[in-house]
Amino acid sequence: MQSFISSVDGNVWNSVLVGYKDPLIADAQGKISPKVRSLWSPEELKKYTSNAKALNAIYNAIDVGQFRMISSYKTAKEVWEAMEITYEGTSKVKQTKLIMLKSRFDSLLMQPDSSIAEFYKELGDIVKYNHILQPRTRVWFERTN
Repeated sequence: MQSFISSVDGNVWNSVLVGYKDPLIADAQGKISPKVRSLWSPEELKKYTSNAKALNAIYNAIDVGQFRMISSYKTAKEVWEAMEITYEGTSKVKQTKLIMLKSRFDSLLMQPDSSIAEFYKELGDIVKYNHILQPRTRVWFERTN
Protein backbone atom coordinates (compact mmCIF):
# COMPACT_ATOMS: atom_id res chain seq x y z
CA MET A 1 0.00 0.00 0.00
CA GLN A 2 2.88 2.35 0.79
CA SER A 3 4.23 1.91 -2.75
CA PHE A 4 0.82 2.58 -4.24
CA ILE A 5 0.30 5.78 -2.24
CA SER A 6 3.88 6.96 -2.86
CA SER A 7 3.44 6.42 -6.60
CA VAL A 8 0.75 9.09 -6.64
CA ASP A 9 3.24 11.66 -5.35
CA GLY A 10 5.99 11.64 -2.71
CA ASN A 11 4.13 14.24 -0.69
CA VAL A 12 1.06 12.03 -0.57
CA TRP A 13 2.83 9.34 1.48
CA ASN A 14 4.28 12.10 3.66
CA SER A 15 0.70 13.17 4.40
CA VAL A 16 0.01 9.67 5.73
CA LEU A 17 3.13 9.70 7.93
CA VAL A 18 3.02 13.27 9.23
CA GLY A 19 -0.69 13.99 9.10
CA TYR A 20 -2.64 17.03 8.05
CA LYS A 21 -4.33 19.85 9.92
CA ASP A 22 -6.51 22.53 8.37
CA PRO A 23 -4.77 25.92 8.35
CA LEU A 24 -5.73 28.26 11.16
CA ILE A 25 -5.61 32.04 11.45
CA ALA A 26 -5.64 34.39 14.42
CA ASP A 27 -7.72 37.56 14.34
CA ALA A 28 -6.78 40.90 15.93
CA GLN A 29 -7.98 39.73 19.36
CA GLY A 30 -5.93 36.54 19.11
CA LYS A 31 -8.92 34.29 18.53
CA ILE A 32 -7.90 31.30 16.40
CA SER A 33 -10.28 30.04 13.72
CA PRO A 34 -10.07 28.00 10.52
CA LYS A 35 -8.51 29.91 7.65
CA VAL A 36 -10.78 30.62 4.68
CA ARG A 37 -9.70 28.45 1.76
CA SER A 38 -9.28 31.44 -0.56
CA LEU A 39 -6.55 32.73 1.81
CA TRP A 40 -4.53 29.51 1.87
CA SER A 41 -0.93 29.72 0.76
CA PRO A 42 0.29 27.45 -2.06
CA GLU A 43 2.01 25.25 0.55
CA GLU A 44 -1.18 24.90 2.60
CA LEU A 45 -3.13 24.01 -0.53
CA LYS A 46 -0.46 21.45 -1.49
CA LYS A 47 -0.72 19.77 1.93
CA TYR A 48 -4.52 19.69 1.68
CA THR A 49 -4.33 18.17 -1.80
CA SER A 50 -1.78 15.57 -0.69
CA ASN A 51 -4.08 14.48 2.14
CA ALA A 52 -7.03 14.27 -0.26
CA LYS A 53 -5.00 12.18 -2.72
CA ALA A 54 -3.88 9.83 0.06
CA LEU A 55 -7.45 9.38 1.26
CA ASN A 56 -8.58 8.71 -2.31
CA ALA A 57 -5.85 6.10 -2.82
CA ILE A 58 -6.79 4.32 0.41
CA TYR A 59 -10.52 4.45 -0.35
CA ASN A 60 -9.93 2.93 -3.79
CA ALA A 61 -7.90 0.07 -2.32
CA ILE A 62 -10.45 -1.15 0.23
CA ASP A 63 -13.88 -2.75 0.12
CA VAL A 64 -17.19 -1.24 1.25
CA GLY A 65 -17.06 -2.84 4.71
CA GLN A 66 -13.63 -1.38 5.40
CA PHE A 67 -14.75 1.99 4.03
CA ARG A 68 -17.65 2.12 6.48
CA MET A 69 -15.19 1.53 9.31
CA ILE A 70 -12.91 4.45 8.36
CA SER A 71 -15.18 6.91 6.56
CA SER A 72 -15.56 9.16 9.60
CA TYR A 73 -11.85 9.99 9.73
CA LYS A 74 -10.77 13.24 8.09
CA THR A 75 -7.06 12.67 7.48
CA ALA A 76 -5.07 9.95 5.77
CA LYS A 77 -2.94 9.55 8.91
CA GLU A 78 -6.03 8.84 11.05
CA VAL A 79 -7.28 6.30 8.50
CA TRP A 80 -3.87 4.62 8.25
CA GLU A 81 -3.49 4.34 12.03
CA ALA A 82 -7.02 2.94 12.42
CA MET A 83 -6.35 0.35 9.74
CA GLU A 84 -2.99 -0.56 11.27
CA ILE A 85 -4.60 -1.26 14.62
CA THR A 86 -7.48 -3.16 13.01
CA TYR A 87 -5.35 -5.39 10.80
CA GLU A 88 -2.00 -5.56 12.56
CA GLY A 89 -3.03 -4.94 16.15
CA THR A 90 -1.38 -3.01 18.91
CA SER A 91 2.24 -3.66 19.89
CA LYS A 92 1.05 -6.17 22.51
CA VAL A 93 -0.96 -8.07 19.91
CA LYS A 94 2.02 -8.06 17.53
CA GLN A 95 4.28 -9.36 20.28
CA THR A 96 1.83 -12.17 21.03
CA LYS A 97 1.60 -13.05 17.34
CA LEU A 98 5.40 -13.15 17.12
CA ILE A 99 5.59 -15.48 20.12
CA MET A 100 3.02 -17.78 18.51
CA LEU A 101 4.92 -17.62 15.22
CA LYS A 102 8.18 -18.54 16.95
CA SER A 103 6.44 -21.48 18.61
CA ARG A 104 5.15 -22.57 15.21
CA PHE A 105 8.69 -22.34 13.84
CA ASP A 106 10.15 -24.28 16.78
CA SER A 107 7.69 -27.12 16.26
CA LEU A 108 8.15 -27.23 12.49
CA LEU A 109 9.16 -30.71 11.40
CA MET A 110 8.91 -32.41 8.05
CA GLN A 111 6.34 -35.16 8.35
CA PRO A 112 7.19 -38.57 6.86
CA ASP A 113 4.25 -38.39 4.47
CA SER A 114 4.85 -34.78 3.33
CA SER A 115 6.92 -33.57 0.40
CA ILE A 116 9.81 -31.14 0.46
CA ALA A 117 7.59 -28.67 -1.40
CA GLU A 118 4.95 -28.81 1.38
CA PHE A 119 7.60 -28.33 4.07
CA TYR A 120 9.15 -25.45 2.13
CA LYS A 121 5.71 -23.82 1.71
CA GLU A 122 5.07 -24.03 5.47
CA LEU A 123 8.49 -22.51 6.19
CA GLY A 124 7.86 -19.79 3.60
CA ASP A 125 4.51 -18.96 5.21
CA ILE A 126 6.22 -18.48 8.58
CA VAL A 127 8.87 -16.20 7.06
CA LYS A 128 6.24 -14.15 5.18
CA TYR A 129 4.09 -13.74 8.27
CA ASN A 130 7.16 -12.66 10.26
CA HIS A 131 7.87 -10.06 7.59
CA ILE A 132 4.27 -8.79 7.82
CA LEU A 133 4.60 -8.38 11.58
CA GLN A 134 8.07 -6.83 11.40
CA PRO A 135 8.46 -5.31 7.93
CA ARG A 136 11.52 -3.18 8.66
CA THR A 137 13.62 -5.79 10.38
CA ARG A 138 15.16 -9.06 9.39
CA VAL A 139 14.67 -11.45 12.23
CA TRP A 140 15.58 -15.05 11.79
CA PHE A 141 14.35 -17.41 14.41
CA GLU A 142 16.81 -19.53 16.33
CA ARG A 143 15.75 -22.97 17.35
CA THR A 144 15.60 -23.43 21.10
CA ASN A 145 16.08 -27.19 21.08
